[in-house]
Order: sequence, then structure tokens, then C-alpha cells
Amino acid sequence: MSYTALHSLARKRENGLPVGHRPGHDRRYSIDSAKLRALGWSPEHDFASAIEKTVAWYRDNRPWWEKVKSGHYQEYYQRMYGRRLSQARRYEE
Repeated sequence: MSYTALHSLARKRENGLPVGHRPGHDRRYSIDSAKLRALGWSPEHDFASAIEKTVAWYRDNRPWWEKVKSGHYQEYYQRMYGRRLSQARRYEE
């Protein structure tokens, strides 16, 4: 996926940084859409065009994601969920 995003940004593959497996994350995400398709559903976008549109959205909406990165969102998150988060227990395997 990262290479598709890099292509959308007109960047070389060498600009991507490989990461190791992250514990707790699936190595592969997939669904069987056969039942949805039997009901008449079909995807509106193929994978590559959907990634391109997502990259374009982030490029065109910089003020939105800059707030998220700046900590502005973290302040909101703490106001809205801080109490619940402080009472949450960490999952242990």
C-alpha cells in the first residue's frame, strides 16, 4: 500500500521506509465479499484509484490533518474521553 501512496505523490519507492511486523496486527487484511456481491454490491473504486483519491484528499485538506498532528485533537480527545481512558485496563495476552 505504501508504494501505491508514494506513486500518487510522485515519489520514488526508495522514499518508503520498511517496517517490521507490529505485534497485534494481522499480517493480511482481507474479506470475502461474495455475500455482498450476491446482494448486488460492487466496489465503487479499485484499490489504486481509491488510494489516489485518499492521498488527494489529504493534500487538499492540509488544515484538517495539521490540527490532528498539532495536538489540538489530543486536547479534544482528552476532554471527551479522558476519564474513560484513565479507567481503561490494558489488554494483556
